[in-house]
Amino acid sequence: GLPKQKLVREFVEKCYIQSASAAENKDWKKSVAGYEWLTEQEMREEKKWPEQGSEKLRALEEVMESSGFFRENFDIHTGIGDAVDLSDHEDDDNKKSTAKGRDKGLPDIDGPDTLKEFLNKYKKSLLNRRSAFKEVVERLKTEGATDHTEDHKEAEEAMKWVNDLYKQICNKELDDASSQTKESYAGLAKQVRDALVRFNNCLSALKPPGAASQYIIPIRDLAAEILEKFPQKLLFGNCEGDSPQVGDTLKQFWRFFRAIRPGHPVFQDHADELHRVIPCRLHMDEGTSHRKHAVMQVSWGPILKDGAASVNHCFYFASILGDSYKEDHCGYAAGNSIIDVISRHLAIHCKQAYYTGMELGSERFYLAWIGLEGDLPAQARVLHLVRHFTCAPNKCCPWCQADDRDTPYADFRPTARWKRTVGVQQPWTTPSPLLSIPGADTAEFALTDIFHLCHLGIVRTGVTSLICYLCYKGFFDQGGLNVPAKGSDCTLLVKFLLDYLGQPWLLDDVAASAFQWLAAIDDFLHLCYTTDRIFFTPEQSQTAHGHLCTFAEKYHDCASKCFARNILFFNLTPKYHYMLHVRDSLELRPKQKLYMNPAATSTQMDEDYVGRVSQSSRTVHALGVPLRVGQKWLVYTHMRWSGQF
Repeated sequence: GLPKQKLVREFVEKCYIQSASAAENKDWKKSVAGYEWLTEQEMREEKKWPEQGSEKLRALEEVMESSGFFRENFDIHTGIGDAVDLSDHEDDDNKKSTAKGRDKGLPDIDGPDTLKEFLNKYKKSLLNRRSAFKEVVERLKTEGATDHTEDHKEAEEAMKWVNDLYKQICNKELDDASSQTKESYAGLAKQVRDALVRFNNCLSALKPPGAASQYIIPIRDLAAEILEKFPQKLLFGNCEGDSPQVGDTLKQFWRFFRAIRPGHPVFQDHADELHRVIPCRLHMDEGTSHRKHAVMQVSWGPILKDGAASVNHCFYFASILGDSYKEDHCGYAAGNSIIDVISRHLAIHCKQAYYTGMELGSERFYLAWIGLEGDLPAQARVLHLVRHFTCAPNKCCPWCQADDRDTPYADFRPTARWKRTVGVQQPWTTPSPLLSIPGADTAEFALTDIFHLCHLGIVRTGVTSLICYLCYKGFFDQGGLNVPAKGSDCTLLVKFLLDYLGQPWLLDDVAASAFQWLAAIDDFLHLCYTTDRIFFTPEQSQTAHGHLCTFAEKYHDCASKCFARNILFFNLTPKYHYMLHVRDSLELRPKQKLYMNPAATSTQMDEDYVGRVSQSSRTVHALGVPLRVGQKWLVYTHMRWSGQF
């Protein structure tokens, strides 16, 4: 078996000497592998026993107790032991993939199992289906589910087939056991496999439509614990809540933010407490979980960050497997009933942190919500947008009423018609549960994200079009490698094309315009990510506005020239229009001292958080993803913040 093969392999690798005789290899000897050279000081040092498993287990339990939120019958033996390593060797190239089949666990006729072992495994599989069916029926009765009648009939018929096959195997086994072989059970074995597949499908359809429990980490409770044990994570690096620097920084932020969003209710609800109100944002996006299925990650965090790493400013709220809500999609405008329930609870917790707050010593801090970050599909689904990126040529902008007919969204001129429609009408007809959050009842709550608009948006479209155009003109006559691309690769390609087009060659007018918008967008992104990540000075805002004006004009010029020549490059997508809104937000206004840096709501690190947390969801059972992922995040974050690794 496997243990024997493992022992043989270890012997060959560690003890077997090829040049030695058989008698010498049979003699007792120390391992030929594993020796190391030690210095005299290292040899004199006391050698301690390696840490035992029980000691390590107890140490991890102590960490979890101090992490909080492990008060409800938490059992460390059920899968949380790997919480200190979120990767769990997911990216190990040497890891061999295991065969996956619908009848995994059932032996083949020509396998090494004896007849008795062969029959026992098949009978055990059939009996396990009986237990599973009984548990499902009891759960349906307990939860009072009533909409499963047809599915229940099919499952009962499949269960009858399973019971009948179990009786046939038992009867055949008792008939004449002495003359039987595994080959005589070939027909029954095939029927069992087919029956189990049918039964599993019927059992999956018996999903009760009633309420189900969803694990979350309450925002107010988590914020209170962070303020108590790691206050610097919410107080942008400060460890004392009553520090004058904390109050001055918060007061300054809200003073400058008032010029950008004067209608936010925080200026009325906490008019005298702005020096104790922490600006925060929400983030919702889908990651990849079991078998490449989606998993929705809901998180929150402060705008003023303690550090750039996602572990410092992305805080867990909930994880929801895509299988739990994918069948409830009713379009972006109507929303999703499951996600709406999660959003309703999220709004309740946001309001608790906004109105009630958390105590830190003699001070009370509050959380105010600036907006919702995420990619365009997530924002459209959560906020029930009727004007979104898939609506073109109809109205396709949540912030204005631009379309591709009467109000062209690609019009970059200062006199564009869509500018007069900004904020005229809300982009939803069915209110989202999130709209009950103070400050979330306007379209401005959907924050612009230059990562998805540039790196994964119009800049990527432009870079791809430019490379294809250069191939069309004969500059690249050989193909390259087919490799996956990330968002950061867009920046590298921009710099490559700038260098390539900067060579002393005679390029045409399209390439010349492309060189100008490449330089403009490169300078814009460099300015966003190398200056203060929250606010621009008027000079910086004017410079950034100029870069985006050049980008919009020259990119449109490339598209127009290609269209005139009947070649389809440099598409003018809705993301091009959304970048025009980013440009207009940087336009200078009288008496405004600071302007919001577009990088303040960029989601590179939020995407990093989604990837890491979703990766941890692939190492737990699918039914335990919400609970186990949240617990893993608590342990991992506590150990990172406390400097244990």
